[in-house]
Amino acid sequence: PAGRKEDKRGVRVPRLRTSAAVAPRALPSAAAMTAGVETVTTLNIRNLPRKMSAADLVKELELYMPREAFDFVYVPWDKKCSNNMGYAFVNFVDTACSARASCMMDGQDWHMGIRSRSVKIMPAHLQGLSANLQRFADSDEEMDDLQMPLVFVNGRELALKAALSCLLGVYPTKAQEATSDIHDGVTTCGDEEDGGATSS
Repeated sequence: PAGRKEDKRGVRVPRLRTSAAVAPRALPSAAAMTAGVETVTTLNIRNLPRKMSAADLVKELELYMPREAFDFVYVPWDKKCSNNMGYAFVNFVDTACSARASCMMDGQDWHMGIRSRSVKIMPAHLQGLSANLQRFADSDEEMDDLQMPLVFVNGRELALKAALSCLLGVYPTKAQEATSDIHDGVTTCGDEEDGGATSS
């Protein structure tokens, strides 16, 4: 038949079908992404640029989703030098948010810092906000601002000491000072309970 080609041995070569465009692969639904991983809300994010702080990572996360989607961001820092350890832990408010973050960010280049590094994501060993906060409640180690995790409630930053006392109901060393020993603009437990109003 016309249009059919033959090789040197006279064997017909099948025609390849071509299409004008290849349809992009659709992102899986939240239900599909969370199937079988119902308990995964905390992700271990690796390959961080070594100068990236927790605050920097928050800005990177906000390129993909609103701040209300996560409530805990921790970037371990190397005390011997001014670099992080190359990984971080982020807890999301539910499995749908963590699944979408993993789907959108894994394998992508960092927008901040060294772009030759790509984001690597896997489930963290500790899961949930309470479990991640507990590790700091059990520790007497003093940390400066750079080493502290960031905690959020409905997108508003909550001081770590206040988070330990309010969310866990525990009072580690000096935690009783949570409502007085915080930075300006950081939410306290009282702010969340009464909408920021103060009683006289």
